[in-house]
Amino acid sequence: DTLVYKADNIYNGSLPIPVRCLLDEFANTGQIPDFENVIATTRSRGISVDVILQNLTQISKKLYKDSWETIIGNCDSFLYLGGNEQSTHKYISTQLGKETIDVVTYNESRGTTGSFTKNSQKQGRNLLDPNEVREIKGGKCIYMLRGTKPFLSDRFKLERHPLFKKLKETP
Repeated sequence: DTLVYKADNIYNGSLPIPVRCLLDEFANTGQIPDFENVIATTRSRGISVDVILQNLTQISKKLYKDSWETIIGNCDSFLYLGGNEQSTHKYISTQLGKETIDVVTYNESRGTTGSFTKNSQKQGRNLLDPNEVREIKGGKCIYMLRGTKPFLSDRFKLERHPLFKKLKETP
């Protein structure tokens, strides 16, 4: 509330320095009142919010059971690192959408005249079925960004970042 108040009343609607809120273990930290409206309106004020979950069931069955789809819908990006929760796999499969595949069937009849037919047709299928989402290898991730096609990628290795060596161990 304080940041939104300052953005609206002191800085003409947007903070002069962007603020990024990393909400790790989001489902285990207690409910934020009216969060579905907060996440929908903070971006224009220079405040971004990263909601970090283990799986979607954490918010769809617990604290945000009536508003979880609104919360997820207000996130421009979705990063899936893997997991074993079936309803999350189904959600991701649906969000990934469909692809068109060519299905070819062959028929052969043997007899005095014998015949052979080949049929080709186009069919839609999920880009990844829920089981295929579940089977993604450990070093991979699925990234969905609003306005672009989703993609499967290698996970970024933090050790490769040029500033990694400047990180210090915490006692």
